[in-house]
Amino acid sequence: MTEYLADSREVYPSFTLVADFWTCKTTNDKYLGLRVYLVDKDWQFKSDLLGTKPFNPAFSDREGGIQKPFRMWLMSTLADFDLKPQHFFGSTSDAGSDVKFMLRSNLQLRWEWCFAHMVHAATKMSCGLGGRNSKAANAEMAGLITKMTKVISDVKLVSSAGDLFAELCKEKTKGASKRLIGHSTSRFLSTTKAMRRILDKWEAVVEWYKIRADHAIHERRPPPEFPLESCHSQLVQTLSLLAPVADLKFKCQAERPEQVEVLMSLYMIRIDNLCPGQLILHYLSTDDDPKWLPASSLTPLAVKTRDLLREALDERFFSRYYKDSAFDKCDFVLEMMLKLHPIYKNTQESLNRAVVL
Repeated sequence: MTEYLADSREVYPSFTLVADFWTCKTTNDKYLGLRVYLVDKDWQFKSDLLGTKPFNPAFSDREGGIQKPFRMWLMSTLADFDLKPQHFFGSTSDAGSDVKFMLRSNLQLRWEWCFAHMVHAATKMSCGLGGRNSKAANAEMAGLITKMTKVISDVKLVSSAGDLFAELCKEKTKGASKRLIGHSTSRFLSTTKAMRRILDKWEAVVEWYKIRADHAIHERRPPPEFPLESCHSQLVQTLSLLAPVADLKFKCQAERPEQVEVLMSLYMIRIDNLCPGQLILHYLSTDDDPKWLPASSLTPLAVKTRDLLREALDERFFSRYYKDSAFDKCDFVLEMMLKLHPIYKNTQESLNRAVVL
C-alpha cells in the first residue's frame, strides 16, 4: 500500500484524511480508526484503511487531554505508510471536539462534516432522541418512536401468540416478510426501516392486537392496549419526511466518485422537503404513481419535526451561507467539488438556489 500511496501523491496536497473513534458497547473499549481517500494516478476514486487500534492512553499521558496521545498515534500511523500531514488537503469526521480539533486546528486540514454523522445528529435532535433538551423540544416524536418500539417488542416476545403474526402477514399483507424489524436509535437507518416495516404490515399488526385482546377478554383478563392506536397518519407523514434523509445517509456512506451528488441531494431536501408550506413526497411515491402530502394535511407532530429538522440542518451546515461566524470558518471544499462536476457547473441551476434559502 505504501508504494501505491506514493505513486498517487502529487506535488500539492491532494489526500483526504478521515479519523473516527468507536466504542464497543459490550466491552466499552475505545478504538481509533484512520482512513485515507484519494484519486489515484488512473483517476480512480479510492480509499484505504491505514489502521485501527485500541485507544486507551495511560493516565500520565492524558495530562492536558487526549490531544497529545491522539497526535502521537496518528503521526505514527501516517509514518508507517510514508505519509505526512502536508500530503493531505481535506479531512472529515463527526463534530466531536477532540477529532475535529485535531484535524482542523492541530493538523491544519480543511475540515468538513461527515455527512452521515451530520444527518444522523440532526435527525436524532429533531426526533427528540438527542438528549434531554432534544426530548423536551419534541417529546411527541420521542413518544411515537417509543410506542413503535413497544409494538415491535410485543410481537417478537409474546410467545403465547405462537406463529399468529406470521400467519396474519401471509393473509393480510403483501411481501414475503413475516416479522417486524428491530431498530436502534443510534442507527437512524434502522429506525426508518423499522417504521416502514410496521406500515407495510399494518393490517397484520392491528389484527394481531385485536385477536390478543379478544382472547384476554374471553379469559377475563385485561386486554392489551395497542400502543399505536390512531397513529397511522403520524407514522406515514413522519416516514415520508424522513425517507429522503435516510436515502441521503445511505448514499453518502457509499464509496463512489459520484459523492458530489450527496451535496446536491442535501440542497434539494432543504429546498423542497423541509420548507414550510411545501408538499412532502409520500414514501410510497413512484415515477409511475407520484403521491404527495399537502402541507395543510400534516399533523402538528409532522410540522414540528419538519421545523426542527430544518433548524438542525441549518445549524450544522446551511448557516455557513448566512452567518458571518460560520462563513469565516468555512473552506467551502464541498462547494468547490460541486463546481467541478459537469452537471452542476451552471450556478443558476444548482448552487444559487441553495444559497438563497
